Amino acid sequence: HFWFNPEIIQPQKVKIVKMEKMKTDTAKMIENEGNLKTKIKNLKPKFDEQTSLFHSDAEFDNLMKIMEEIGKKYGLSIDEMLSGEKVPVYDQSTGDTSGENLGTLSYYTLPVTWKITGTYLGYLRYRQEISKSKKYVYFHKETITARKNSRPGEILAEGKLSIVQLPD
Repeated sequence: HFWFNPEIIQPQKVKIVKMEKMKTDTAKMIENEGNLKTKIKNLKPKFDEQTSLFHSDAEFDNLMKIMEEIGKKYGLSIDEMLSGEKVPVYDQSTGDTSGENLGTLSYYTLPVTWKITGTYLGYLRYRQEISKSKKYVYFHKETITARKNSRPGEILAEGKLSIVQLPD
């Protein structure tokens, strides 16, 4: 004869119910992991597009060459093109702005100054092509003056632009 003691069976039933729930939760988590991986894969192009606005070190060096090539394309003479030092820009809302703590580093700006001679129309086309870059380019200052004692219609354009680079 077997005699079943309900006091022993009831805790075992509770443990079995918990185990079954854990099995279904595990299956849901595995399925959710797959869904999250798919979402990440789908968001990657958007992430790449949004972060592609910013320049890497190699792209910065390449930008200088591209600016010179575009200038030549439009018959301009690049008299001077200088790049400055990286300037860190801090997020003032994340920290105490007094003393040493300037907040969280948000990005760097990299200034570029230039002097270009050529025709006004050539310079406008040059500037338009640079501004159509998929990278963030900010023109700070620009002066265009007619050159005296030179070819008719020749100008001297001087300016400063900056590009943005994210911290490592």
